Amino acid sequence: MTTTTSGRGRPAAASQLVRYGTPEYRTLLADIAAGAEERERTEERPHAAIDAIRRAGLGALRVSPSGNAPSITVTELFAAVIDLAEADSNVAHILRTHYYFVETRLHGGRGGEPDPWLDRLRAGAIFGNATMELGGPLTRMATRLVPTADGLELSGTKFYTTGSLYADWVNVAATDPEDRMVIVSVPTDRPGVTIEDDWDGIGQRMSGSGTTRLDRVQVAPEEVLKHIGGADAAADFPPGFLQLFLTAAIAGVLRTARSHVVEVLRARPRSLPHAPTQVPREDVILQQALGQVDSITHAAETLVLAAARTLDALWVAVDEGSPEQADIADQVRADTARAKVVVDRLALEAATALFDIGSASSTRRGLNLDRHWRNIRTMASHNPASYKAQALGNRLVNGVALPANALF
Repeated sequence: MTTTTSGRGRPAAASQLVRYGTPEYRTLLADIAAGAEERERTEERPHAAIDAIRRAGLGALRVSPSGNAPSITVTELFAAVIDLAEADSNVAHILRTHYYFVETRLHGGRGGEPDPWLDRLRAGAIFGNATMELGGPLTRMATRLVPTADGLELSGTKFYTTGSLYADWVNVAATDPEDRMVIVSVPTDRPGVTIEDDWDGIGQRMSGSGTTRLDRVQVAPEEVLKHIGGADAAADFPPGFLQLFLTAAIAGVLRTARSHVVEVLRARPRSLPHAPTQVPREDVILQQALGQVDSITHAAETLVLAAARTLDALWVAVDEGSPEQADIADQVRADTARAKVVVDRLALEAATALFDIGSASSTRRGLNLDRHWRNIRTMASHNPASYKAQALGNRLVNGVALPANALF
């Protein structure tokens, strides 16, 4: 285990904002992809890849060069997430809560007032997450924000703090003196912030999803971003975003897995004596299995982008003050849940089929074909699909609304 007390300092301003779909965007993704397999093999942390994203301002894809209006659609953002996960699923996962933070700032900035947080994003700042804790209820945090003679102080221990190992700021969920949940954002190099590289999951091993410790961290009043109250303390805008992000990342992994197994099949020198042909790439059974992987990959991407279009429709409804906002938000939750229910199962089937296509030799550690299954399984384990499917069924037969919280 490596323990890191963050001290990177504030990032230099992004030299330019790389925009979605441009040649510069494609070049950046190709550079990230070039080292991804070796990083998976050696468990090298993708600091260089995140630094490249920071310099290019890729974390500000939805942020306009000036003003508070989004620069691209949510659908385009999720297409970019799929692209990024195809290049390196760990890098995409690292940015999950960063992009969610961008959405909350864009939503909060709809009044047009200048937002210093959007300026930080334009400058290339990366935001990590320190929300969850081991044990205890999800909506009541043991981490405390307390007033002292010197101002506000933050103390507590977090786990599953994906991305914080690479971040410039970390967004922390805490309980304030009035017993309300608050979100606080502090620099990762501030005294008292310690980030431990102790994530030991079977997949997404370089996502930095381990422990963040906060020991009497000084907090400025403007760093208390919001209070979350009401009966459902996890409710937030935009609905479904965090869940759809993981499904998009799985779609990107499927793309990589498809390309990987095509290479394996083309290079496979022999088959079994009872196979239809001794040339594996001409074997109709293996071709059929590969076609299934291809179809699942296409379906996953299609479902993700369809749900993202519903999120775009919600943004329009919010901007227009439409009375249909609640109905569209419910549709977003349904579409993201349906996508997860289908994609989780089929993606794991596809990742298993890779070994049927590659045969016994494809299980060699050096080939690293198992990384696709491990990464899909790890991301699919967030908020299991069984609960999504049950909620969808209950909605259909009993008219019960889907859960309106950021964890659904």
